[in-house]
Amino acid sequence: MDSMKAHWESKGYKVGNIFDNMGGNTTGIQINARSSRGLLVQFTPSKGTSFINVHSECTLDPAAAKKTT
Repeated sequence: MDSMKAHWESKGYKVGNIFDNMGGNTTGIQINARSSRGLLVQFTPSKGTSFINVHSECTLDPAAAKKTT
């Protein structure tokens, strides 16, 4: 979690909410950050699995215009 926070800050992201105690029934933790262009990223690491959730309005990547299988 600390490594991800440092990485995002080095990229200029504004780190927002950090949930490090989500209750007795939840083992995961979560950190949220937003880029200067409005991209929202959420990182949720845990012992069993980890994931990154990304929310963005659009992309400038031309490959994203192609449908994938």
